Amino acid sequence: MRLKFTYLVIFLITAGSTLLNAQITPKDGSLQELPQFVDFEEFTGVNLSEIYPGWQEGKGYLQPQYSGGAWFSADQIHDSKTAAVRFSFIGLRDEWIISPQFMATETTVVSFKAALSRFWDDPVTGNLAFNDSISVLVSTNTEEFDFSHLVHSFKLGNTPGWELQRYQFDLSEFAGQLIHLAFYASNGQEPNSIAAFHLDDIIIKNAVAYDAMPLELLSPVANTCFEEQTPITVLIRNDGLDPISSVPVRVRVRGAINENYFGIYEGTLAPGEEGSVHVGFVDGTAYGEYTFYVETELPGDEFPYTNALRPVKINNAEPLELPLPFMNFMGFFWNNLGDLYPGWYEARGKDYPRVAMDTDWQGANFDGARTANVYFAGLGTEDWMVGPKFTATENLVVELRAANEYLMGGQQMGSDDKLAIMISPDCGETWEEAAAITAENNLSGSLQPVSFSIPDYAGQEIILAFYATTGNINDPQQYIMHITDIDIKNLYDFDAGVTRIISPGASCSFSDEEELIVEVKNFGLQTISNFQIAYSLNDADPVVETISQSLDYKEVIAYTFTSTLDLTQQEDNVISVWTMLENDEYAGNDGLMDVPVLLSSHDLANEGQYTMGFEEHEDFSDWLVEDGNNDGTEWELYEDPVHAHSGSFSFAYFSNQTSSPSNDWLFSPCFNLQEGNTYNISFWYKNRATNFPESLKLMLGNTQHSSSMNITLIDLGEISNPNYLKAEVEFTVEESGEYYFGWHAYGPADQFGMHIDDITVYQVFDQDLALLNFRAERIKDENCVLQDVDEIQLRIWNAGTEEVSQISVAMEIDHADPIQFTTDFTLEAGETAWVSFSDGFVLDAYELYHLNFYITNEDDQNPTNDTLTVDSFLHSDYNMGFEADEDFSGWTVQSLAGVNEWHVYEGAGQSNTGTQALAIRTDGAGGNTANDDWAISDCFYLEAGKCYEISFWYRSWFSTENLAVYMGTDNDHSAMDVLLIDLPQFNSNAYLHASYQFTVEEDGIYYFGWHTDGGTSGRYYIFVDDVKIIEDVAAQPVADPYTEILDLEVFFSANAENYSSLEWDFGDGNTSDEANVYHVYEAIGTYDITLTLGSGCVDAVYEFSITIECVMEPDFEFVADGTVVTFTALEDAAGYQWEFGDGTLGWGHEVTHDYDVEESQTFTVTLTAFYNCGKDMVQKQVEVIVTGMDDLDDLQAVDGDFLLYPNPASSYIIISSASPMSKVLITDLLGRVVYENLTAGKSEINIPIGELHTGMYLVHVYGEGDVMVKKLQIKQ
Repeated sequence: MRLKFTYLVIFLITAGSTLLNAQITPKDGSLQELPQFVDFEEFTGVNLSEIYPGWQEGKGYLQPQYSGGAWFSADQIHDSKTAAVRFSFIGLRDEWIISPQFMATETTVVSFKAALSRFWDDPVTGNLAFNDSISVLVSTNTEEFDFSHLVHSFKLGNTPGWELQRYQFDLSEFAGQLIHLAFYASNGQEPNSIAAFHLDDIIIKNAVAYDAMPLELLSPVANTCFEEQTPITVLIRNDGLDPISSVPVRVRVRGAINENYFGIYEGTLAPGEEGSVHVGFVDGTAYGEYTFYVETELPGDEFPYTNALRPVKINNAEPLELPLPFMNFMGFFWNNLGDLYPGWYEARGKDYPRVAMDTDWQGANFDGARTANVYFAGLGTEDWMVGPKFTATENLVVELRAANEYLMGGQQMGSDDKLAIMISPDCGETWEEAAAITAENNLSGSLQPVSFSIPDYAGQEIILAFYATTGNINDPQQYIMHITDIDIKNLYDFDAGVTRIISPGASCSFSDEEELIVEVKNFGLQTISNFQIAYSLNDADPVVETISQSLDYKEVIAYTFTSTLDLTQQEDNVISVWTMLENDEYAGNDGLMDVPVLLSSHDLANEGQYTMGFEEHEDFSDWLVEDGNNDGTEWELYEDPVHAHSGSFSFAYFSNQTSSPSNDWLFSPCFNLQEGNTYNISFWYKNRATNFPESLKLMLGNTQHSSSMNITLIDLGEISNPNYLKAEVEFTVEESGEYYFGWHAYGPADQFGMHIDDITVYQVFDQDLALLNFRAERIKDENCVLQDVDEIQLRIWNAGTEEVSQISVAMEIDHADPIQFTTDFTLEAGETAWVSFSDGFVLDAYELYHLNFYITNEDDQNPTNDTLTVDSFLHSDYNMGFEADEDFSGWTVQSLAGVNEWHVYEGAGQSNTGTQALAIRTDGAGGNTANDDWAISDCFYLEAGKCYEISFWYRSWFSTENLAVYMGTDNDHSAMDVLLIDLPQFNSNAYLHASYQFTVEEDGIYYFGWHTDGGTSGRYYIFVDDVKIIEDVAAQPVADPYTEILDLEVFFSANAENYSSLEWDFGDGNTSDEANVYHVYEAIGTYDITLTLGSGCVDAVYEFSITIECVMEPDFEFVADGTVVTFTALEDAAGYQWEFGDGTLGWGHEVTHDYDVEESQTFTVTLTAFYNCGKDMVQKQVEVIVTGMDDLDDLQAVDGDFLLYPNPASSYIIISSASPMSKVLITDLLGRVVYENLTAGKSEINIPIGELHTGMYLVHVYGEGDVMVKKLQIKQ
């Protein structure tokens, strides 16, 4: 373990010393209009004034004196980048961020977000000292800075927490003045604290009357579980000067689902007041990433700049099944945990993982293994490794190996230090400790097994995490804890299974007595023996045998069945193998079912040469790897064109971070090799690090297993070549049979890595000519018109061991009778050459042909490589790969700036195909100061009305580059006036493809120019390869338009191909050139949509209509009981606002309103219903009847009823019944009795109610066997 130390050197600059920074003054022309926004997303620490004009940094005690400062960009613990400044025990802090000058008004306000963390990347609240402060200041001096006006100051006792909080302050006292606003962080010339202050999202604006803004997505939030109906709730704020009501909020959800949600704030928000809005429920049954776009849509909002939140991304991960992938940390460095083990991530936080970020977990080689390790010292270690969600069972266990590397003479962990296994049963919302490694475990300096059983979460979806914490006690111990071999699984007492079929494998042929060998493992805790194992071939009856050997926990054996397999009865065989352990508690790992048993062979004599480049179009499923030392490191398919010999893939082995000598194999499929024949095998190889050589052998054996690899073909020993080299050998076999090639990595541990690619195997013959390629010279007249073809060239390889002096070839044109050619041409053994053939044919340069060539030498012994077919030959098609055997002499280069120019670069690693590419170096090496360089093609005769396509492959080399392709009528840059392809900024070490279809207006001569320009900073190389310029006879673009109507927003997808331009016309006057786009209409209706695709040659137009419907039919009913009226909406809507006609408002699907009137009255009630596509209203007349004393003169109670008056009442009520009453009760709405009277046969009673509180009550009258109830409203 290597400890890293950081040394801080402090230079004190005293008065009179040379200052590194210029004096700071108000900038000329810095007067800016409001609003001002600063979100620091592009802030790097030194570019504030560049990205936010007029803003500047400064340094100076109490007043800014010099430019520059110590503010830096922090991007670890918050969802957005912040500007941060550190407070520490070393160095002085007097750091300024100063706004441009602006005119303040009576409504000017400043708002910002602030946080104080312990360290800039530590999600714990920091602590300021008594003399520390971060102040918001104002300068009214227009000549020089004089920040004498304090707006607010964060000091000890009023600091924010580590999470960003929003603050807003009034600047109206400066109305009518030109002012600067500044944020000043100072430690008062006394460094004595540990903290980092974060500043974000500064807004300086003139407040307006109507301004609603979303503050936060309250639900769902990250680290919470999605359910079938997960509520979506938004916190909003009235940031205006006037009250606002019924604020609409829309949430667009994209990703796993595409839906829009809409709701309103049900109520009135006073200025500065906040409230939550529920907009609906998201169906969380779809797994994947969700992105939430939140926006307020207040009609008449006068400040739209803050109407939307930053997009909120939440991953709703699908729970995994146990076991989780085994974690031995091979390949783990410090920031790639999730790359190695998908779903895992690092986080930091005390007691819960507050922020996902790279922490102090690091990879290291320790005690013969690769470990993840974390440093424990004092206080401050709060580092997590958090896993994916999975379904727990009562058999859940966590096994690992752990050790402590004690420092400073220590021998024990701190008193409350621990590595806790934390469980969250609610997707990270809460965490519980399930187990822990503490001082009681007495970890030594050697890795020792540790196991924890965690049965309490059976049936729940949980997240498991490892939490390293130094606790709350500042112990003196210092040590590094190492963990590895983490196995999170179900563990049973009795559990066995078949894990692998060893034989039969990828064989050349099968017999009727094939041996069946399988790998069997004891997964259970208890030792097992004398248990049954079975197989079934092609669904036949099982064959059952008994394994008598004892197997301990985790022990693995290879079991060979005494019965053999007859694999000759059919071509496609399927086998199932499983254990039959008595009392086996888990059937999920018992065996391997329906495994295809396939032949994997290549007959070199009949099938010819075998090649393998491991590309996507090739089948290498019959290749096999073997981890001979069982260290978890093995040969792997590696995708990176930079490290492939050709194409994008190679096979690689990396011993980096291993602790055991390499013993790893890559096996080929089967080859039938015959005694007496000679064979050739070659491959390309390279090492990744010159000073860390790997060791490589090529072996030959009779099975795909290291034990049979007994013939050494090539032993390269230590390889250190950073570029590919070719290894090649001819060999014979002593006995005919099935053979496999094995590439063996066998060097010392912890080197780096190596690659192999482009393997070729063939049988060597005495007489063997092979056709490799075809070409025809492009001969042009004075007008660049191609001449007809009367001579062709074939690239021919003498693959035999003998010289050939005469070559005979037949040529078929469009399947017609062959034309025979014979030429006296000598090819030595192994030599390759272009051989010309002519006479007897003429091919029109502008017509399409099918050509077929084949060797007709009578002595040729290998027909498998004799034929070359060219399906579609159009001589006018131009193909240029800049290879040595291609003619690019007609190309010219022009350098208008700098010293570098376009040239042909030799190197297979930088070529798309072959070994050469067109390239230019664009950095400052060799005195290059600028770039303005052209590579101009040979001439082409193009005809008007025809469709052409230009295409090529391009890449950079660890740099950001620009490239453009033009067309012109002369081979000079000044004539390049038609831009075809513009690639303004690209950075890719892998080749990218560019193409463009075009026509020309006039017949004539044309040239094509590749142009790059600009400075040298951040640049290195541009490569261009495989240029094609062809007549495109199939240039028609096609599309399959798709639409999804969400509300007034519609999703359009073109699903288009073969196009270079695209335009949507949405039928409302708006257009878009994006293939996939969301468009918002202003109103419902039918719209005529037009999608136009252009290929550069022809257009394809698709027309269709969409209809956006929105049923808005609000209606309501009501029930009046005196002055109390209950209103109920009859149609579903996103929100409801009620205007009761008496100047008051209400919200909700059902509301009850009490009219404060003393006499009957009619009111006009208005219901406004809000929908996701608009709003509508309905009005009704509501009569409110007040029953008073004067209204009762003519009233009499009827049978089965009683009179209750006055209602509402304040001092007394009278109850009159048509029949005698036995009892009267008054209860509140909770059923509590507040009055009781036994009336003893009375038919009328007067009840005082002056002591009852205002509210709704129920009056119960008991009569002759009946109970009658009425509502009573009391108003005091």
